[in-house]
Amino acid sequence: MPDFNGLNERLILNTLKTQPSMTMEHLVTLLPQMTWNRIFQAIDALSRRSKIRIQRRGFDYELGLAPEISDSSWSNYVERLSGSGRRRRIRRSPKHSVLTNGDK
Repeated sequence: MPDFNGLNERLILNTLKTQPSMTMEHLVTLLPQMTWNRIFQAIDALSRRSKIRIQRRGFDYELGLAPEISDSSWSNYVERLSGSGRRRRIRRSPKHSVLTNGDK
């Protein structure tokens, strides 16, 4: 039995490679051989595996290929989020936890 889910996902990825960004409705018009439900199912699976990005634009959704993240760029991204390389720690109080910078 053929793998229709994999085929549908490849069709969507190949279509998104031709245009950097498009709405979901535009994608539906470009793939008349697929039903709206099959397209939605494939988009859901691809986004859960971080192969595509989805952003809400008014009443529609904009689709695009997700950027590839290498290990080194991921480390740099995490370091920037943590505040210039400073580690963060959680100081616990009796009532609740407070997230603070390590140098405070």
